[in-house]
Amino acid sequence: MAEDRRTSIRESHWLVFKPSEGVYFSETNTTWKLSPFLSERVLHGDEINSVEISEASGVCIATQIDGPLRGREAILKVRMQIPPWYDQPGECSRDKSYYSKFKSNQISHWADHEINILEELTKKGCSCTPKLLGFATQKQRDTDWVPGGYIVFILMEKLPGRDLTAFDTFPPDKRYEVRIAFGRAIRELQALGYWHQDPDKKNALWDEESKKCFILDMEDVTYEGKRIQFVPKRDYGRWGIDRDF
Repeated sequence: MAEDRRTSIRESHWLVFKPSEGVYFSETNTTWKLSPFLSERVLHGDEINSVEISEASGVCIATQIDGPLRGREAILKVRMQIPPWYDQPGECSRDKSYYSKFKSNQISHWADHEINILEELTKKGCSCTPKLLGFATQKQRDTDWVPGGYIVFILMEKLPGRDLTAFDTFPPDKRYEVRIAFGRAIRELQALGYWHQDPDKKNALWDEESKKCFILDMEDVTYEGKRIQFVPKRDYGRWGIDRDF
């Protein structure tokens, strides 16, 4: 992943899909319907074959609309190439055919990295991260932002629970309970050699029913090649859940 990437997060502007559109995943022979996107993130600073790459990515809930598990929900991340260094669609003043000169036949390093990390953790049976259910790529149409450019669909297990952004408002006994569960989760991830580069409470889930924590946002996880020791003071502090610890 490019180290100089710039990002912005807001409501969806670039990622516009018709409600009737479904995404087909050939590996599982299933089709999934997209719900409205929950947020959108714009990234700049990648490069493929001397072509500058910018990308809009968003997350939504997808529902399986065919196959034996019809009605099942999952998390779908869409990563789509956009004209380089534009933050808003309104900044694109030319006809969309002009931006086809920026098209990439390969997906971004960001997308490739996220798929690889999810695939590795799924194969290793990691219980604290979402399982990869499949991924698919498409070329953009003439009416899309970069005709001929890529769109990547990454389908992931939908994990239960709520994020930990409200952790500081929990009563002390609940903070203790969550911290113990989070410690088990991050210890498992790091024991497999993986390190999260974006330790934010929004990237961790707490499931009240199972009393388990889960780690999200695999695009910001790196494989360090060796077991990483769990250090409570450091790791709770990095994630901002060290209150009362």
